[in-house]
Amino acid sequence: MKKSLCLGCLFLLQLNSALGVADTVEDELKLVKEKLKALEANAKKSSRAVQRTDKTLAAIKDRLTINGFMSAGAVKGEDDVQAGLEGTGTALTEEIDFTTDSFIALQFDYKLDDDLHVITQLAAAGPSRFETKAEWAFLKYRINDSFYIRAGRFRLPFYAYSETLEVGIAYPWARPPLEVYSKEVTSYEGVDFLYRVYTGDLGHSFQLGYGTLRQDLFSVDGAILFNWVVDYQNWSFRVSHNKADTKASSPIGIIEIKDLSYSAISMFYDNGKLLSSFETNVLDMNSGPINTFVAGYLMVGYRIDKFTPHITYSHKYTTEKNPDPLMPVAAVAPREVGGFGLTSAELNYQGLALGVRYDIKSNMAIKFDINYYSKFQKDANGVLTGNFGNFVPTSENDSLTVYTVMVDLSF
Repeated sequence: MKKSLCLGCLFLLQLNSALGVADTVEDELKLVKEKLKALEANAKKSSRAVQRTDKTLAAIKDRLTINGFMSAGAVKGEDDVQAGLEGTGTALTEEIDFTTDSFIALQFDYKLDDDLHVITQLAAAGPSRFETKAEWAFLKYRINDSFYIRAGRFRLPFYAYSETLEVGIAYPWARPPLEVYSKEVTSYEGVDFLYRVYTGDLGHSFQLGYGTLRQDLFSVDGAILFNWVVDYQNWSFRVSHNKADTKASSPIGIIEIKDLSYSAISMFYDNGKLLSSFETNVLDMNSGPINTFVAGYLMVGYRIDKFTPHITYSHKYTTEKNPDPLMPVAAVAPREVGGFGLTSAELNYQGLALGVRYDIKSNMAIKFDINYYSKFQKDANGVLTGNFGNFVPTSENDSLTVYTVMVDLSF
């Protein structure tokens, strides 16, 4: 009897223990199920977040266009010359230099809607130790297919190649003729209007702009800029006229130039084989101790498969001597006024360039140019007063030869 009671109690104890274990297991299963539900909910949230991110990235991809271009070159001169960009440590010498023409840029075009775009171009150049700056930063609004308004910072429209001045793949030379083209002052802040219209077989492009420019050594106020381009079959003609008031710092103090004007005429021909271009410009000071400059070039080239040999003649000169006989020739240093290589000295020199371009791919080319500059004007001390682009000759020779190899790429 007692034995049976003991066995019964033992059974009840084991049963109770088993039931307790079962409750514990059931509770743990509930916890596991709850955790699984929480994980599933988090996974769904994460999936939705990923989907939203994918949609956002897809929308940005549809709206954002990124382009880039770069140049990498080597340049060598027969004689040492002074660099035109002060404080950069860049100089053209008898040694091979890889800095002077090195350049890279990225351009971003973001479409806010079908009519409004934000366009930015970030660029870095070797002479400025690859310091990044915004060459372009503007809003572009489409009124219709022919009429656009832009506001912000964009290229000065002085030259035929203004919009593609740094895009080496766009032209045959290693660098555009330095008598006409300057890369030191390239952008301004303001507003412009672009209009495109056709009259028969002629296509007309008009640009009218207004703005200002601020730099360390000079400022430009009330700039009015006008361009008219006419396209006909293989021909293109361009007329440009620009006016502004300028103030500049110099060793003798502040120089004010009222009604400075820059006028240019250009002509281009390209039938797929034969190509030719002509540009001439007049930089008229109208007032102040700076001369009036006339510059121009004529280029002829011919495409032979992937090769494009070309020849260019150029000339730059002043139309009058120093208008202020009391001002020494060196008082206004070259390239200190407006960044255009301006000087109070009389200037006259010629250039001859021979070059060849080889198109490695549709977006990549290698170029080799030989530039020969001669007949430089000398001052009373026998110092050369001619200056061109980044290079200011300092020797007493009356000529200078520059060799350049350049690789241009767009992507």
